[in-house]
Amino acid sequence: GATNAAPKIDVWYGDDQPFGQNGDPQKWVNILGNVSDSDGNLEKLEYSLNGKPPVKLNVGGDGHRGDGLRLYRQGDFNIDLDWADLVDGRKTVVLSATDTLSATESTVTVNYDAGNTWTLPYTINWNAAGSIQDVAQVVDGDWDLSAAGVTPKENQTGYDRIVALGDLTWTDFELTVPVTVNGYDTNGFGGRYVVPAIGIVMRWEGHTTTPDLCAQPLCGYLPVGATSWYAFESKSSEVGQFSIWDKPSNKVLDASKLTLNWGQTYNWKVRSESLPGTKGLFKMKVWPASATEPTDWLVTMQGTNSSLQNGSVLLLSHFVDVTFGDITVLPVTPGEGPPEITNWKVIPEPNGATIRWLTDEPATSRVDY
Repeated sequence: GATNAAPKIDVWYGDDQPFGQNGDPQKWVNILGNVSDSDGNLEKLEYSLNGKPPVKLNVGGDGHRGDGLRLYRQGDFNIDLDWADLVDGRKTVVLSATDTLSATESTVTVNYDAGNTWTLPYTINWNAAGSIQDVAQVVDGDWDLSAAGVTPKENQTGYDRIVALGDLTWTDFELTVPVTVNGYDTNGFGGRYVVPAIGIVMRWEGHTTTPDLCAQPLCGYLPVGATSWYAFESKSSEVGQFSIWDKPSNKVLDASKLTLNWGQTYNWKVRSESLPGTKGLFKMKVWPASATEPTDWLVTMQGTNSSLQNGSVLLLSHFVDVTFGDITVLPVTPGEGPPEITNWKVIPEPNGATIRWLTDEPATSRVDY
């Protein structure tokens, strides 16, 4: 007398999705959603691209290593489609969810416009955007679009909710965006999640197999150019710290200890700049939206051998309820303006001192004493 309910497939961002119309922010096109089965007997979820043999998908909560990373919630799925396999034009992705007694199919049309380069300068007015996918590309998570900007949907914060913009070919640029933090999910503390945080990643090319190896979707997040970061410190505090890093073991911390007040909007500005003889120079500054922009950068870091020399930009929420507002990205000229002096240190010695500092471009320096 038992009845069987067929699985349900919820494809986020619709069954007709555009990609590549502005350019390619990464090597992957992502089709995201959630599959559920009220009987609890889901056996498998697969997809087929243009009638090719089906590919099995990992599903959040199914025990795969991807569970708890990009596939954070029960039933979440994320298809990595290599844009090289899409060529140009309309492609069909057929999703099939099967349980012990029935199956459900859902069809997504991927409109891939190949050969475009994301131009600079570039702006996003979220209020004028028909959808997030029209002006950016969602890589992870279910995001809400409003006049104020983009925000992870209520109760759907989690591991690395990501929106990408820009082009794989970008090198030298400066991005400004207002950011408002409303709170964090305490599940982000500990284990593989480390701590809740928000970030803007500079020079991104797509998920990889480093440092984590997962299949469909990939869950490695290195290499990058650099990540400007604000990480919360403990469950009992709203206090966090800014930094720039190219891998977790290599970061430069904000010495001023600037912190964000929840519910207050701050302007973030990040800069990616080519520096002769290095893998780049990366900077960030943050200030209240109601205040005047400070002259000095908050944190500056020279790229290392781990840093990419080109790539797009990511808006990243890691277990944080955050809104990213309207965006402006401008091209920059490497070495424009006078050299900036940072990271200066005075090291006392028995009969004197050694003074060290960093300039953001090759320069002639002088010490007066």
